[in-house]
Amino acid sequence: QNPELRELFRLLGQETEEERRFVLVQQVAANLAAAGRRDREILFLTTHVEKNPADIFDAYYLSLVADAYKEMKAIPFAVHYYRRILNNHADLLVQGRSVHLYCLQELISLDTSPDNRIAYYKELISRFSDQVEHLGSAYYYMARSYEELGEWEQAIQSYQRYLDYPDAEIPGV
Repeated sequence: QNPELRELFRLLGQETEEERRFVLVQQVAANLAAAGRRDREILFLTTHVEKNPADIFDAYYLSLVADAYKEMKAIPFAVHYYRRILNNHADLLVQGRSVHLYCLQELISLDTSPDNRIAYYKELISRFSDQVEHLGSAYYYMARSYEELGEWEQAIQSYQRYLDYPDAEIPGV
């Protein structure tokens, strides 16, 4: 019913250049989200990814899906999609930002499993230590996750690594 969306879909059906298709897919998704049609945005993006498995931007599209689920408070679905991106898609930079780094940060805040959070912190530290603003905080919270599991040796080791960053601030602690 929306003439702008109709035109975007028409252009998307004709476009063959990846970068232009990327812009069109983003515009369609943004229009659906702005219209409050998160369900249709999710359907559009997941269908696009399914039909275009070689699209280099699939990780980004799925991050939009995960973000939509997060906004809808469907956290298990958001976690599923963030994990799927990490496990099945190559990293890419969108507007100078790593999609994998973004997914790890989201998973750390959303996943309640200490085992999973430890794995996310390890990957964050090993892959993105040069891009993490507060690396000391990552070690601190990883130590807290080890504590939740009763793994005291690893907790102490993580706290010791945290101490290497005396400027790290832990809000509320």
